[in-house]
Amino acid sequence: SVLPACAGQSISASIIKPKAGYVRLNEPVVVTFNQKIDTKSVRLAIDPSTEVTIQAQSTRVLVSPQKAWLPGQIYSLSVKSVNTSDHSLSLSNWKGRFTTQPRVGIAGFLVDGKPVNLAAGTPPTTIGPLARVTIAFTAAMTTSSAQPTINDQPVPAGSFTWAADGKSVEIAGSYLPYQVYRF
Repeated sequence: SVLPACAGQSISASIIKPKAGYVRLNEPVVVTFNQKIDTKSVRLAIDPSTEVTIQAQSTRVLVSPQKAWLPGQIYSLSVKSVNTSDHSLSLSNWKGRFTTQPRVGIAGFLVDGKPVNLAAGTPPTTIGPLARVTIAFTAAMTTSSAQPTINDQPVPAGSFTWAADGKSVEIAGSYLPYQVYRF
């Protein structure tokens, strides 16, 4: 006797979007499937090429960078092939994309609320003895572990305040005249 094929059955994949909207540099990308998969059958490709570790279990595959993802990058992840756990279905040449966290850097400085011009050839900014120096960042910082410094020395805990969004820190100091300060 001939059994009719189950109409409409297929295997599909998707990349879980992180709450932050991007993948952090040391976090795995999670690919989910609508069927249990044969974990040994998973074949992936990443572009730009990156050395990864693949951990497959049930309906999920975790793809972790061996070093770190590049910041501010859009990666393409291809499932070259995967079979369901009972080998009744397969998926090949599926593609998804994910974006990694932005490059974090200093966006600029403010002294007493006024922007500092850092263009080449601009004279150094003069600051008063009780100036408020604000460092603005391109992305939110992890404020619990980011330590501002002045001339490579940590700023004492009571002398700086992080903005609620973690994108800037204000340093209240007592600055001596005729000194150069590096933040």
